[in-house]
Amino acid sequence: MAEMEEPDPNTITGYSISVILSFILIGVLILPACTSRLDCATTKVICAGLVTDTGSIDDFGLNQGAWEGLQDALLEHTIHHVEYIESSEPRDYIKNIEYFTDRDFDIILTVGMGQRLETQQAAENYPAVQFVGIDQTYNENMSNLHAILFQDAQMGYFAGAVAAMLTKTSLVGAVCESSEIDRIRQKCEGFRLGASSCGEMCQLRPDQTIEVLVRYREDEDPDLLFNDPEWAEKVTRELIHRGVDVLFAVGGGTGQGAIRAAADSEVYTIGTEKDQWFALP
Repeated sequence: MAEMEEPDPNTITGYSISVILSFILIGVLILPACTSRLDCATTKVICAGLVTDTGSIDDFGLNQGAWEGLQDALLEHTIHHVEYIESSEPRDYIKNIEYFTDRDFDIILTVGMGQRLETQQAAENYPAVQFVGIDQTYNENMSNLHAILFQDAQMGYFAGAVAAMLTKTSLVGAVCESSEIDRIRQKCEGFRLGASSCGEMCQLRPDQTIEVLVRYREDEDPDLLFNDPEWAEKVTRELIHRGVDVLFAVGGGTGQGAIRAAADSEVYTIGTEKDQWFALP
C-alpha cells in the first residue's frame, strides 16, 4: 500500500469545506449575509465559485460534496454568495475558472486531479484570488493555492476490513476506475490489504483466508473516465458469478454502475465519498 505524503502548509486534510473556508478567510471582514447588493468586486462581499470535475453537480461524489460544503458555508455566513459551473469535458476547465475570475470572485474551488494544472496556473495569474483544489497536489507552494487531500489508503483499508467481516464466501471484490489515478489505486490497494490481512482483528476463523479480486478500468475509452457504468456493471456481474458476496465500488459514475449491479443481485456493496444509498434508483 502506497504511503501518504506529508502535507505541505497549504494542504488540508479531514475538514469540512465550511471550516476550510473559515481558515482561508481569517482576517477578512465578514458581514451578515443580508447584504443588499451582491457585488463580488467589493471587499464587503465574499463570493465563492465551484468548478466541477467532468460530470454533474449531483454525482454523489466530490462535486456534490464540495457544493454542499459551499452551501453550508453560506448558511453559516462565512461567505455571502456561491455559484457552480459544471464541466462537461476537460477543455471546459480553463473557461469555467475564468468565468469566476472575470467576475471578481474571492475564492474558487476546483474538483479533481484533472484540473490540477489549470488551477495552479490560475493561482499564478490571479494572486489576489484564493484557489482551493479538491483532491489535487501541486509542485509549487503559493500562499493563494490550497490543496484538500484525503487519506485514501486508510479509507480503502477499513473498507476491506469491513468486507472481510461481512463475507460468507471468503471472496470479496473491488470494481475501480483506472489504476493510473493515484487516489483510486490507493483506495483499491488499501482495500486489498485490509481484506486480506484482517485476521483476528476481524474475528475471522483461524482457518479462514480472504481472497480479494480487484478489477481496474484499464485500456477503456478515456472519454468515459469516472462515467462508465456499463463496464462496471459487466465486471460486477462477472465477480458475483465467481462468488464475490461483498463489493467495493470506486470511481464516480463508474462505481455507481457497480453499485446498481450488486444491488440487483442483493450483494453487499461499500461505496466511497458520500452515502451511495441515495444513488440507487
